[in-house]
Amino acid sequence: MSEFDPFDADADPFRPPKISVVVGCLHCQETYDSYRIEYRIETIADGSQHGSGLIAGDDV
Repeated sequence: MSEFDPFDADADPFRPPKISVVVGCLHCQETYDSYRIEYRIETIADGSQHGSGLIAGDDV
């Protein structure tokens, strides 16, 4: 098993699918096309960085 790299979007098990599909938000229950998901590297308060999926600027 390879080592997890938090900066590799392709290694993220929650990455968007390669072919766009309709997906749903677990938080707000809205549905949208998965092509709108962006993978971003963010710096958090303690200075460490992590990757996350976002849609239109909102956390997914």
